[in-house]
Amino acid sequence: MSRMLLGSLLLLLLVACPGGGAPKLTVSPKTQTVVAGGAPVNFTATLTGASGTITWSLSGPGSISTTTGAGTTYTPPASVASPQTATLTATSGSLSDSATITINPPASITVSGKVIDFYGQGAGGLAVRIGSTTTTTASDGTFSISNVTTPYDAVVFNSTTKVVNYYKGLTRSDPSLTAINLASVTPPKSASFSGNLSGGAGFPNPANHTTRVFFGSPETLQSGSSVTGPAYGPVNAAWFGPDSTSGNVYALQWQVDPGTNFPIDYKGFGSKALTLSNGGTFNNQDVTLGSLAEDNLSGSVTVPAGYALNQRRVNLRVAPGSGTALLTDASAAASFSYVTPRITGATVSLVATASSGARSSLAWKAGAATNASGVSVSLTAAPGLTVPVNNATGVTINTDFQTTGFSGGVNVFYFKHLAGSNPDIYVITTANTTKIPDLSAIGLGLPTSGAVSYSWQVIGVAPFTSTDLAAGSGGFLKDYIKVALLGSGAGPDADGGIGVSETFNFTTP
Repeated sequence: MSRMLLGSLLLLLLVACPGGGAPKLTVSPKTQTVVAGGAPVNFTATLTGASGTITWSLSGPGSISTTTGAGTTYTPPASVASPQTATLTATSGSLSDSATITINPPASITVSGKVIDFYGQGAGGLAVRIGSTTTTTASDGTFSISNVTTPYDAVVFNSTTKVVNYYKGLTRSDPSLTAINLASVTPPKSASFSGNLSGGAGFPNPANHTTRVFFGSPETLQSGSSVTGPAYGPVNAAWFGPDSTSGNVYALQWQVDPGTNFPIDYKGFGSKALTLSNGGTFNNQDVTLGSLAEDNLSGSVTVPAGYALNQRRVNLRVAPGSGTALLTDASAAASFSYVTPRITGATVSLVATASSGARSSLAWKAGAATNASGVSVSLTAAPGLTVPVNNATGVTINTDFQTTGFSGGVNVFYFKHLAGSNPDIYVITTANTTKIPDLSAIGLGLPTSGAVSYSWQVIGVAPFTSTDLAAGSGGFLKDYIKVALLGSGAGPDADGGIGVSETFNFTTP
């Protein structure tokens, strides 16, 4: 009898607990704390003692990657004003389990940055706004705003000239914000020098010979002049920073091919130490040119499909802030080979430009050895405008502006007013889509009545793959300025590129 009772009890237990336990659904992790705008988090659901489809549901801020399956990924919301809670629930039949997610605002930081002009000099007296806080830059361009949550947008503006620079999605605490068309360029220090040349192939220059005299120092902005000799000057030099700058006067002489005007033989090079002081005139800076040998620079330029190569340019850099242009080549050939001077420590930069209709692209290679072979410069397709279409009407701050973008770079959306005293706006972002920011809080919003005409275009700048990188020391336009505006100077510090779109027009309602 006892054996029959024991067997019955075992049978009842097996029927009540198939597989050795009750069906169960478990979510892991059970609790998770995240930061708004932070990284996604993976969750899994394990079903034991049963089989079936698992579905997911979310209650609260954020989103999930999928609503079915054994796992899903939770993405926090971009921002929250205060700590919030979300509940993530997995369900299978009558079984369910949940995870609790706490979403905290990002920790606040103090942003101690600097607004700079095109040349990297501090721009004083400009307004900077982050969130609801506005301050004014000191005379050296510095500013500080506390209690900033990341990511943040920084607005640099001048209410008088009505120009706005809007940097989107920053996280760094020390941004250098280039003030595009906002700041007057600080007048540089300047001085002039003159003297006599000797050596090389002799002076005055023999036929088909060129001599360049230039000054260089770490602070030099631009200096250089073609001379016939033996007397030269005055040659002007400009620099930023201290009232005096120490460097060298350089002289380089070469023979050119009369057909191409390219260098074919370098005849002499010399230098003389010189300290310039602001406003000074420095005579008797005589330079003797010693002999030098030649190197050969070769390589190729690659342009995007549909683009035509317009020009190549080669600059010589003998020291930081010290250099001169060597040649400009307007041929369309992809490959190149140029004769360069063999100077200890010297490098060359190669700049190439191409275009496709109204779009243009420019790229540069910096720091190549004078005897480098296989030098490759690849141009990137310029941004193209997609929406709104040209001559669109009824455009508001809710209208999306979209571009094809610039590979490896940030986009600068430029909105230019065509009539009246309306604001010009530059939006710097990694996104290919943006809206005209609502600037009504600073009195620079779009007009609320009457149709106003604007144009827009997009400028891509590489190699800045985030606005944080674009807001690094010296800003994101310093090398472009050296390439485009100071083409006869020492050239860029690093590789880069610029792409400029066509221009579209639009009107507000």
